[in-house]
Amino acid sequence: MNKRENNIIYQEGKFPLRGLIFNLLAAIYFTFIAPIVSRTSIEAFTTNNTFKWLGTFIIIISLLEIYAFPKKMKLVMKIAIDNKKDLGALAGSLWYFHFGISVFSMFFIFDTFGCSEVSIKEGLYPTWFIFLIFIVSIKEILLLIPLFTEKAIDDSQYFNLKKSEWFYDLVLVLYSWFGLTILWTGTLLGDKDMHKENIGEYIINIILASTLFLMYYFPLRIPYLVEEIALIKTRKDKALFIFSILIVLVSVISKL
Repeated sequence: MNKRENNIIYQEGKFPLRGLIFNLLAAIYFTFIAPIVSRTSIEAFTTNNTFKWLGTFIIIISLLEIYAFPKKMKLVMKIAIDNKKDLGALAGSLWYFHFGISVFSMFFIFDTFGCSEVSIKEGLYPTWFIFLIFIVSIKEILLLIPLFTEKAIDDSQYFNLKKSEWFYDLVLVLYSWFGLTILWTGTLLGDKDMHKENIGEYIINIILASTLFLMYYFPLRIPYLVEEIALIKTRKDKALFIFSILIVLVSVISKL
């Protein structure tokens, strides 16, 4: 391994461009694929129809996150530490929102299996779902641990984990995209009139909707947020970071 390969900071220096690509893919998803998932979600929320295939998919992705998230965090925390950035507190604060999103996803899974909230209150649901709720709580605690890891892995561990990063990314991206679609759809089930006829009220609603979306979006991409912030060094990097987030935000808010 030569000196250049051994320098994690050098190797990861082009990440802001990768972050831009990541958010471009997210924008494409929210523009073309999310509406399909959203329509299915609305039907699951509002009718007695079952969508066990979707519920099963969310369960599998949620369980895989237990494996992928800590591995990915080891990679990004190594980058953050090498770049002398202390981002554990930021990641930890976002974890609380991530926990809430995971709980919401579990209630959505109830709906996809034909168990409405009324039925849940009455105890009319499979007993194994209780175990699933327990798993969600344990899962979130397991995700919290690597957020406060102060000791960086060594370079050999880093490059070994790097070989499977594509899998970690696949799991985390799918979880974030589908999780956010379900959550955003559930949020918009009520009154979503943006009052475009009143420019002042419309601007306020845009700001509120954008803020709410980012409160959902950032917790579902904690590793990538940590990695991007750790590698912001210039004004150009910061501009790319902000621009990439705006691309995703506009792709979602423009549909309201």
